Amino acid sequence: MAEAIRLVTGDARRTDPLLDSLRLAAAEAGTAQVAVVLSSSGTPEVRWANAAALTLLALEPDEVLGHPVEALGRAIPGERPEWTTVVAEALASPAELGSPQWRGAMISTAYCAVSPVQVRITPAKNLGWIIGLRPVIDAEQQAEEARRESEHRFSALAEHAPVGIILSEAGVRLGYVNNRFAEITGKDHATLLSTHWLDCVHSEDLSSLLEGLDEVLDGYPVEVTVRLNPIADSQRWVQFRLSPVTTPRRAAGFIATVEDITARRAWEAQLAYQAGHDALTGLVNRRRLTETLDQLLTSRRRRDRDAAVLFCDLDEFKQINDTLGHDAGDRVLIEVGRRLTAAARDHDVVARIAGDEFVVLIREVNDLADAEAAAARQLTALEGPIRVAGEAIQITSSIGLALAGDFDTASGLLQAADRGMYEAKRSGRGLYRVTRSAQTSTAKPR
Repeated sequence: MAEAIRLVTGDARRTDPLLDSLRLAAAEAGTAQVAVVLSSSGTPEVRWANAAALTLLALEPDEVLGHPVEALGRAIPGERPEWTTVVAEALASPAELGSPQWRGAMISTAYCAVSPVQVRITPAKNLGWIIGLRPVIDAEQQAEEARRESEHRFSALAEHAPVGIILSEAGVRLGYVNNRFAEITGKDHATLLSTHWLDCVHSEDLSSLLEGLDEVLDGYPVEVTVRLNPIADSQRWVQFRLSPVTTPRRAAGFIATVEDITARRAWEAQLAYQAGHDALTGLVNRRRLTETLDQLLTSRRRRDRDAAVLFCDLDEFKQINDTLGHDAGDRVLIEVGRRLTAAARDHDVVARIAGDEFVVLIREVNDLADAEAAAARQLTALEGPIRVAGEAIQITSSIGLALAGDFDTASGLLQAADRGMYEAKRSGRGLYRVTRSAQTSTAKPR
């Protein structure tokens, strides 16, 4: 520290016991940077400063030495403690050497911590002060800079985000929307601010979004999927992911990402359809049929359990594939599915479960005669020839009919109808056989 002390006087060779004492005290204090003594007029005057002090103050030696200590500082009313006030208070009640009490003040261009240490100089019995200075970080300024930096980063991220981003200023009133959200809604930014953005939501889905907003304003994160009002007759689906935002300076609000999931929902719908339907005919497949049967048989409503199953197998279909080819066979299967569907009632289910095997689920069967009438209609629907590859193909089908019992399962009911189909096939062509709870009856023609 002694090497760092810079004595700046008119004559550097002159010995000054007062300054020597102050330099010694500065070296012992370790953080001393400015030495102050009382002038002949009784004004605290700067008599010495080290290089670190001059750098911190951004002043030249002649701007420091010989000047009243108050002249080093500058006042910024309403923003920081005034240097003059802080120094006056500090000099009036200085700390003891080695135990500084730092006070914050604006000095020159730096916000510093000030710590005067009083030194009693003998034998002159004068008073002097060692004033330590150190730059400090203003917590408020730091917080403000951090806030601005955070807002800048958020804005840069949000404006280039692939999803919509919205931020409420209070409640459901929006104070910010990014470019992507404006694109999704087809509206300009100004139109979407305040509560006007809710006008973009489909009227049938608005209540579910409002319920989600109530939850997020209560402090819970929420996900809500809704439709937006169509643009150019195009229906759009979006998913809101809402998170609560509450600060001491802000009323309850939220931030949300908004993703356009129209394409994804269409893809999911397509996958769901393919999972439950036959690729060739578009009819329900075995999996979806079994699920539907399970739901009916376990329903508490009696009319749901009053059902029947028609198990249809085309007679000698293999010969069509062998003679005309599989393309012709596929066209026959498509036409069979169309005819079975046309002969069924609107609430019945027609399925292709394998190869040339079809099942018709008859819902709400009143009695056996009602189920038999349905079987006869299906046999009649298949009577007409099907023209394929320039030929008229006559087809017939064997049908097994099973009525649902109180304790039947989907697989048990299908197996019973399957047995009935084989009984009908052994008895001839274009027949159906009735079974109930795995008990078969005699073969019956259409």
